[in-house]
This record gives sequence, C-alpha cells and structure tokens, in this order.
Amino acid sequence: MRKTFIWKILRLARTFWEVLLGEIVIVVFKFVRIFPRGRQSTSRALSKIFTFSNSIRDSEYKYEYHTPNWLTFFRAKSLFLKEPETIEWLKQIPAGSVLWDVGANIGTYSIYAGKRGCKVFAIEPSFLNIELLQRNIILNKLNNAIALLPVGVGERTSLTSYFMSSPNLIWGGAHNSVDKNVGAGGLPLENPVEIKGFVFSMDDLSKFMNIEPPQYLKIDVDGLELEVLKGGAKVLKGVHSILIEVDNDSHEQSQGLVEILKESNFVLSSPTASNSGPVNQIWIRKD
Repeated sequence: MRKTFIWKILRLARTFWEVLLGEIVIVVFKFVRIFPRGRQSTSRALSKIFTFSNSIRDSEYKYEYHTPNWLTFFRAKSLFLKEPETIEWLKQIPAGSVLWDVGANIGTYSIYAGKRGCKVFAIEPSFLNIELLQRNIILNKLNNAIALLPVGVGERTSLTSYFMSSPNLIWGGAHNSVDKNVGAGGLPLENPVEIKGFVFSMDDLSKFMNIEPPQYLKIDVDGLELEVLKGGAKVLKGVHSILIEVDNDSHEQSQGLVEILKESNFVLSSPTASNSGPVNQIWIRKD
C-alpha cells in the first residue's frame, strides 16, 4: 500500500513538471516567432536544452546514457549499484566474445559490455526502449560493437501480442509480457496495452537471421525466462555461461528453468541470495 502511494505521488510530480515545462515552451515559441528565423533558432536551442544525457565512469571507461525521465536517470546512475553481480559477471567475459543481452531495456549493460570489447546483440521488443537503446549505442560510438535486434524472444517464432503494463509505458519501462498477460510472480499486468509484434525463438534468431550464436547469455525478461530457454536448445550448446533472472515466487517457472539448465549441462555457480522474489543466478557449463 505504501509503495503504491509513493508511486502515485511520483507520477503526479512528474506530470506537474511536464505540464509546467510544456507551458514554458509554448510561451517561448509565441515570443520568438515575431523575430526573423526565431522559430528555427529556438528549435535548435530547445533541442540542446532538452536533450538530457548522463555519464558514469569507472577506472577504465566512460559510459553515456540518454536519460529523458527519472527511470532512465536511475538506470544510468545505478549502473554499478543495482546489480553488482551482473557487473562482475560482465567483467569476466573475454574481449571479443559474443554476448546476447535478452531484455536489454535501454542498453545499460549492453553499453558496459560493448565498451569492454564484447560483440553484443541487444535484444529488446519495447518500442519506447528501442529508441533510447539505439541512441545510447550511437552516443557511446559502439555502432560496430552492438547490434540492436528490435524483437521479442520466446519459446517459438510467431506473430503474437505484446502486453505492456500501462504504468510502465515509459522510457526505461519493464514488466511487459509476450503472448499472454502474465507478469512477475504469475500475476496479470496492470491495465495492459496490447501490441502486435514478432517473437523469435533463440534457435531461429541464430539460424534464420544469420546471427552469431552467443558464448555468453544474459536473460532478464520479467518472468518469461523459462519460455526463452525452451526455444534455445541448440543455442545453449555453445554457451559458456548464463546470467539469468529467476523469479522464486513462481515455483513452476523457477523449477522448469533449473531443469532445462541442468539438462543442458550447466551448473549453478552463484548462490541464491534470496528464496523469494526475482534474483540473478549465474550458471556455467560443465567441462
């Protein structure tokens, strides 16, 4: 209840500032349009003012991200804090390795891996996140290191429905679903918007799209990880290590995921930090 109240307050504050900024822009345009070339000059100036971006550094690289709202700002600034196990896992991937980032969102970790020499296939179906993901690739000059694949990944290849949660229908939003309206913990999404789009299995992505199969695989798709693994039996044979989000609140999903990975000759490398909610697990192939 408290979390819902805070979320509503944040949404109201965001709406207030958006309306205020919109009114300011309108007033400025009305004022400058009386001057020669006023509209063109103002348009260029506002483009610079409202092109928000943030950078974050470590001892080796600078990572830059477009952050047009609070959520993308948080994703950028929490790069090293939100999932330290993900950063440590990415650090250990040798330069030149092929990484598939399934559920790349705005490319927070794809950018990190690309800077460190990985060849990244960033896979993301959200039309809002696709825009920022491509902008971030360009901003970091990683056009030759990261390929954006604007599709969903699931058990089988088909034209199907994407369900996007209305509260998360923003840049950087997550908690979406493919084929059926089921979110984290097996619960329906809140006021979902249904959009038609293509979903590919991992095996078909590699085969029909002529994409290099992954040596390292990162999967974070908000409760649909099991479906992704089911469609990748052939791809998994060449994977050295997998970082995957597991929802412990969904027993069927977590157990099915473990069974597939063990059958594919993987062993759990990282201990599970929690017995409830979503956690990241690292699996490595047995020699």
